[in-house]
Amino acid sequence: MSRAAPLRRACPDAVRARIPVAQATRLHVVQVLGPTAFVVRAPPHAAAIATLAGTDAPGAVPAADSTDPPATTSLPPPPNLQPRKFKLWVMIKMFRVPAESELLYQTSLVEREVAELLDRRRAKSIAPLESDPSSAARASATTKAPPGQVARRPVDPGDV
Repeated sequence: MSRAAPLRRACPDAVRARIPVAQATRLHVVQVLGPTAFVVRAPPHAAAIATLAGTDAPGAVPAADSTDPPATTSLPPPPNLQPRKFKLWVMIKMFRVPAESELLYQTSLVEREVAELLDRRRAKSIAPLESDPSSAARASATTKAPPGQVARRPVDPGDV
């Protein structure tokens, strides 16, 4: 599959300046519309913004504009658009893409890159459960409690 927009070899200055802003921004996920589509809102009572990871169609503004107004179109972006802080926030926080990754500043992603994002998110959400061998030992070490009471969990050295 081919890209909807050309591959960017270097991170544009406008995107480089927005990455720390996106990392410091506090947003709440209001709704998950799909595997790469999220509705996010800035606290406390800001309007909700829909954003898609992997495309700049709903998450882009002109490079000269720093106010990040909500987008109202889902058409492919003109070449002068840069990713908004909302898209960058989703990529960094939800998909755990490193700030140095070229995925952050691409205007479109190919199917392989979208699959990589989804695998990264799935692996990060599953990994702590599978990689913590002490949790299985702790679960088997808990004693049965009489009905109406909660069983005590043994205290491990790392708990204190």
